Amino acid sequence: MDFFSAYSLPLQGLKMGLHEYRYVLGEAFFAHFESSLIRQGEVQVVVYVDKRPSLIILDFYVSGYTNTICDRCNAAIQLPLNEESRQLILKYGEAEANENDDEVVFISRDVSDFCLAPYLYEFATLALPMTNTYDCQRETPQPCNQEVLRILETLTPNEQPNPIWESLRNLQ
Repeated sequence: MDFFSAYSLPLQGLKMGLHEYRYVLGEAFFAHFESSLIRQGEVQVVVYVDKRPSLIILDFYVSGYTNTICDRCNAAIQLPLNEESRQLILKYGEAEANENDDEVVFISRDVSDFCLAPYLYEFATLALPMTNTYDCQRETPQPCNQEVLRILETLTPNEQPNPIWESLRNLQ
């Protein structure tokens, strides 16, 4: 049995209207994707499926955390994922030559199921923040290395004026 079969959306027999599917993605799921940005953690994805006669609208809501290293203090942290809402539209029929939309996937009417795994992975990855830092002051115990943070606070940036920027300001 294929690992990703658990992440298939059954299209044949799915009644018209709104349906809800929940997925919990963990280490085993992310291990199936080469060079995954998420290796450990737990990501919950709720998928709302709105089946209509000519198309199916999928709304993905992603939340959870990933275990990583803090970019600020180099401590191990559980980085919260930004809760994101993403949409994917499944349209019945053939794609037109000029149609190039990443959020629309064309499928045949006789497709029995649709594998959500690549989209679950993509949307979980898109929910990652740009930097591996967050406001960890409210957590007990605080995961960040407080000694490193104190040292960082004492360092002051180089305040010497840059002559290049001064020359550019004078051009105005």
